[in-house]
This record gives sequence, C-alpha cells and structure tokens, in this order.
Amino acid sequence: MGIALALDSMLCFAANIVATRYALARMPIELGFLVMLAGIALLALR
Repeated sequence: MGIALALDSMLCFAANIVATRYALARMPIELGFLVMLAGIALLALR
C-alpha cells in the first residue's frame, strides 16, 4: 500500500509540474509566478 501511495504521489507531482509549466508559458510573468507559488503551496498542503 505504501508503494502505491508513493507512486500516486509522484504522478500527482509530475502532473502538477506539467500543468504549472503550461500555465506559465501562457500567462504574463507576474500572474504565472503567482500560479506557480499557489501550485507549490497546494503541494505542500497535501
């Protein structure tokens, strides 16, 4: 069970990075920076 949770965590982390990079590419720098910070904060709260 622990291994499954670790793999799920890695998949969610990778998906979050991909989504954040996509958002950063489409937004102005200031807004993209805030989105990146929000994504990191959401990861930290998991």
